[in-house]
Amino acid sequence: GMRMRAEPSLKAKVVTYVPFDSTLTACQETFGSMEYEKIRGFWRKVQYNGKLGYMFDGFMEVKGLLNKPATTDTIADTSVTDTPKGEVSVKPEKETPKTREITYSLLTETYNYCGEVKGIDPGLIWYGIYPRDEDNGGTTYRIKRVDVNVMLSKQKVGKKLEFDVLTDEEERSIFLLGVNQLLPLEQNSIEDNSDLLRMNGRKIFPGQQWDLTGEPTKMKLSATGSVESTGPCPDLKNYRLTLSGTKYFLPVNQNITEELNDNGQCGMPEIYWFGDLNGDDVPEMIFVSVYEDRNRFTLFVSDPTLDNALVVKKAHWTVDKCY
Repeated sequence: GMRMRAEPSLKAKVVTYVPFDSTLTACQETFGSMEYEKIRGFWRKVQYNGKLGYMFDGFMEVKGLLNKPATTDTIADTSVTDTPKGEVSVKPEKETPKTREITYSLLTETYNYCGEVKGIDPGLIWYGIYPRDEDNGGTTYRIKRVDVNVMLSKQKVGKKLEFDVLTDEEERSIFLLGVNQLLPLEQNSIEDNSDLLRMNGRKIFPGQQWDLTGEPTKMKLSATGSVESTGPCPDLKNYRLTLSGTKYFLPVNQNITEELNDNGQCGMPEIYWFGDLNGDDVPEMIFVSVYEDRNRFTLFVSDPTLDNALVVKKAHWTVDKCY
C-alpha cells in the first residue's frame, strides 16, 4: 500500500493510507518528479474514498481515463500496484464500505487468577494461538476460534477470590486474542519461532539485535544501554529497546521501552511471542514484564495508518501471584 499526503512531498502530512490494489482517481497534471529505487515517476493529485491529496505514481497502473475532472460524485477505481512506472487505473464507480475499528483484548490461560475479572469479556470473538503440530510435521502456529470460560477456582491458594481462565479446548494455548469482529486469522501461516526464543533467550541485552523479518520491511529489534554488573539480572543504565524497519519506503525507528512503561524487575522486558497476524510483513509482538509478584503482558499490533510508528500498544494483561 501507499500513503496519500497533503502536499507533493514525502515530508508532508499523511492524509490517509491507500491499501494495495485499491482504486482511486488521479489528475493528468503532475506536480514534480521523483525517483525511488530506480523507479521514476511523478506526484499527482488524487482522490480516494472522498479524500484528496497527492501520491507518487511510480507504483500505480493506468487502466483508463476520465474525460471530466474528479469530484466527490465521480470516484473512479484506480489500482495501486508494485509495477514500475504508470499513473492510475480507472474502472466503474463503486462505493468503499466503512470499516469498524478493531479492538483487541489479550489473555493467557491460567488457574487461580486473583485479578479483576470485569475486564474479561467472553462475548468477544476469541482466537487461541497454539504451538505447531510436531506429531504431523507442522512448522507453523495453529490458530483457531475458541470459547473463553471464567470460573471460580475449586482450590484457592490465597485469600482473595480466584478464578480459572480457560477455553473449551483441552490443549493449552500460548495466548488468547479477543477482537470485536471476525478476522481471517485462522488462514494465516506463521512460522513457529518458539525454538528461536528458547535458544536465544527472551531478553535482548545492550548491543544485541534480532532480525525479525526480511524484505520489504526489514524489521529489527535492538537494545542499547550500559551494563554495570553481570549476571541473570544485571544492573542496567539507559536501557532502550528499539524496533526499526522500513515503512512506505522510509526508515522508521520506534522506542518500545518508552511505550511499555514496565520493563520488569531486571530492567529488561522479555519477548513472549511475535508473528505476523495481520499479514502485512510487520510482526505483532507480545512483551512480558516479569516481577516477583506479577507478570504483565503487553500486545503491540501493526497499524498502516500511522506515519512514524511501526506498531501500536493495543492491550495488556497482568497475572498476579495470589499467595
